[in-house]
Amino acid sequence: MILLRILTFLFIVISMPAHSQVTFEESRAASIVIAKWLSRSTGHFDFLSATPVAPKRAGDKFMISFAPARQYASDYGLSFQQIRRDQNVTDAYRVLGFNTDEFSKTVNLTRLHLNWGITNDYDFTFSYLKTNDDISGWGVGVKQLLIKYRYFYLSHRIQIGRSELNSYFDNWVLVNDLSMSLYFTLVDLYTGVRHSAGRVNFYSSTSQLNLPRIDYFSKLSELEVYYGIVFATSTNTRLTFQGNKNGEELSLGAKFSFHFDSLLPTFNSGWFRDPRYIKQ
Repeated sequence: MILLRILTFLFIVISMPAHSQVTFEESRAASIVIAKWLSRSTGHFDFLSATPVAPKRAGDKFMISFAPARQYASDYGLSFQQIRRDQNVTDAYRVLGFNTDEFSKTVNLTRLHLNWGITNDYDFTFSYLKTNDDISGWGVGVKQLLIKYRYFYLSHRIQIGRSELNSYFDNWVLVNDLSMSLYFTLVDLYTGVRHSAGRVNFYSSTSQLNLPRIDYFSKLSELEVYYGIVFATSTNTRLTFQGNKNGEELSLGAKFSFHFDSLLPTFNSGWFRDPRYIKQ
């Protein structure tokens, strides 16, 4: 595996004393850049807009209601995302002596998603990921609706994720994001920003190659911007396309999911009816 060779070489370089070409400080700075990229790239992403999974507000069209009926919904999907390595990450690898033409410029991530809408105000999400370089991970998140006005939604989301490559690295990442959307039932447009903080451990069965953990708290200039569109392709299916700015590069992803107006899948007839039957 190319990534395995990269990480192995990274451990060796940082463990070596400073030399005339690359100082320890330069090596350490390069490892932080790479650690941030690995951590953010493999963090939890639910591919949901600011609109709740259960967007309908019971009681909105009637007189004042102090306790509108609770509604539930769920979304189960599979996504594919391609993360590109930006120039800063490429330069960091080059500082450590790599020929960056020899390994892939992208990481391909496949995720399984479970998203539950608990009432109209809270969503709980879970994902499991696997990459083409055998990195695996999982993540959980909670989204809270802050503002709803007609078609407009504003939500805050907090997420925690973990990923690892066996015997080479593991990391935890905490993500906060703020997103807004325009929900038109059949089409849902959204955009948002993400802030990340994480802890990355590089490790090895050889004690000399064990490195101190890397803790980071992203600067404002490192906020990730994302935007997407959700299409209701039938009453019970959704197709999402999303782009996010990972460093200086635009990464693209897509998700196909099944949507139900309940927490668990229902097997009633009419799964794939015309999406205009959607009542929310």
